[in-house]
Amino acid sequence: MLRRRSNKKSSRIFITSNKGKNLLVIDDYIYQQSKVIPNVTYWICKIKDCNARAHVKTNAGELIKQTGDDHCHLLSRNFDP
Repeated sequence: MLRRRSNKKSSRIFITSNKGKNLLVIDDYIYQQSKVIPNVTYWICKIKDCNARAHVKTNAGELIKQTGDDHCHLLSRNFDP
């Protein structure tokens, strides 16, 4: 499954992993779903030592907030939606 959302600040794509887990790609960095509450879905960078996080409106897919914008690693290698 692939849903593309974009705004002036970043490009976002929602995908499903091979194991059926929800993933979010923001500017070629992959985030895994951390927690869902009724209005907000919390995402964490897939790289364990990275502190990048994102908060997205659950129903609209709108990016609310990004924290730890400086990833401690390179872009996700060869990501091609």
